[in-house]
Amino acid sequence: MDMPPEERGGRRAARLRVRQVLAALAVAAVLIAAVAFAVAALAPDDGPQAPGPDTGRAVTSFRSEVRVERNGDVRVTERITYEFGGDGSPVVRRLPHTSSIDGAPERNLGLRYVDVPDDGGVQPVETDSDGDEETEIRIGDPDTPLTGTRSFTTEYIYENLLVPDGQGRPRLFFDAVGTDWSLPVRDVTVDVLLPGEPEKAACYAGPQGSRNPCDAERDEGEDRAVFTQRSIAPGQAMSVDLSLGPGDLDVEIPAPEEEKKEEDGGTDSTTVVLLVFAWGVAILAVLGIIFGAGRTVPGGGGRYRSGGGGRYGGGAYGGGGGGDDGGGAGDGGGGGGGD
Repeated sequence: MDMPPEERGGRRAARLRVRQVLAALAVAAVLIAAVAFAVAALAPDDGPQAPGPDTGRAVTSFRSEVRVERNGDVRVTERITYEFGGDGSPVVRRLPHTSSIDGAPERNLGLRYVDVPDDGGVQPVETDSDGDEETEIRIGDPDTPLTGTRSFTTEYIYENLLVPDGQGRPRLFFDAVGTDWSLPVRDVTVDVLLPGEPEKAACYAGPQGSRNPCDAERDEGEDRAVFTQRSIAPGQAMSVDLSLGPGDLDVEIPAPEEEKKEEDGGTDSTTVVLLVFAWGVAILAVLGIIFGAGRTVPGGGGRYRSGGGGRYGGGAYGGGGGGDDGGGAGDGGGGGGGD
């Protein structure tokens, strides 16, 4: 039995509408994938690199004294012992000028007074500041390979490393060993000297963001805490996190600036605009087809509307997860790395 022309037209219109919706979804998927690919291609890769061939070079002892002054300065003295193995290239220590502490906006740490009071009898000693990025200490001559075991002492001061914790107390969240070390760092001791008894003290070691505790913590008195870690692999970190009493400093610690700064590898404003544009085009294309279904289809004779109505709303996206005083290994300030 033949169908009435109206029914045949209605079925053709329905099939056409399905094909149009599928085509629109395919176009939207291709557009979104293209934007995502472009964003990924443009984003810098600053993650830890895989270690090169094992030459036996390593840091066999890392002693860090971290002294918090009453004026808010943080003075760091490092005694680092190298075993060179088959790699006698110069010693390199990199100190960052800026850091994002516990996910807050990038801040200038106020690095100053970089010195090498003990060069281990190795020359030359060079200190080079790379603009706003970092200061690099280089010890040794590329044409004179280093051999055996050597120890070096470096000193530096950060004037703007302390931040307020969740209760407004001065907080020291410091990457004693940062994620940018290309060598294994073993036998680490971090000796923190404070102007008063800490109200909170923690130490984390492991991959970026890890909250695994350090191997050991010793209480050396009311104003001193000592943390130790047997070994830290390249690309991992060891961070100390302490809160001071509200009256331990002679100055107030300002809150981090509220300005939003683009960070390498993060979602910057250009990326957001591209993604919003792609989703907007995709949604408009689909909605245009769906709500255009009420038009008369030639040869059909009927009017077919999409079934049901939809309410499309945006989502709320909060930043920085977690509560006050979060973060883990490698989420503090300073740290840097070395070779």
